[in-house]
Amino acid sequence: MKRRLLLLPTGFAVFVEVARRPEELAAGLSGRAKLPPCHGMLFVQPKTGVYRYWMHRVLIPLDIIWLDDHLTIVEMYVDAVPGSTEPLGTCLASKYALELPAGMVARYGLRVGHVLRAV
Repeated sequence: MKRRLLLLPTGFAVFVEVARRPEELAAGLSGRAKLPPCHGMLFVQPKTGVYRYWMHRVLIPLDIIWLDDHLTIVEMYVDAVPGSTEPLGTCLASKYALELPAGMVARYGLRVGHVLRAV
């Protein structure tokens, strides 16, 4: 799995694992016991659409951020409950989703409309 650096508009940088292949998208962060504060996973969907995520088999609480084709934040869900099978997200179209350890949306000061940059 490739790793990338995402620059946040609030001055922080996050190292992400990039999930593109179907098996990577399906597995996500399942089974991980921890995730460092400046790390996450970026899900790259094959096309823009409505994508919902769940926390089945995820052991740690996460903040989930949906991004459009231009890496603009369109939606966020903070402090997703580990193990929950409740689908998260609404009917907003996205191309990417960024999963971070819970609390990072607040720590990084992220808001809907902010634009991230991949390096």
